[in-house]
Amino acid sequence: MIVNNKTTINQLLPNQILEVNYIKTWLFENQNYFHFLVNESSCRKWSKWIEDKTIHIYPCVCTTREQNCVFIETYYKLSLIIECL
Repeated sequence: MIVNNKTTINQLLPNQILEVNYIKTWLFENQNYFHFLVNESSCRKWSKWIEDKTIHIYPCVCTTREQNCVFIETYYKLSLIIECL
């Protein structure tokens, strides 16, 4: 599965305030891609979080941040925001 992360994330940036329903739809539409990237990621914290969503995710400390990690973290943070609503 190859998707351009930049394009996918840019879908969230239409230069206006994002509505909750838009974010929910984006999360739903990208759920499979998120899981795919987590499985491909060398960082195990994400797969652990999928198994147990009560664990705390610490900020990335990788020397070089991969584009996939940016997408995963964006998805994660948006999902947390939606859960709070």
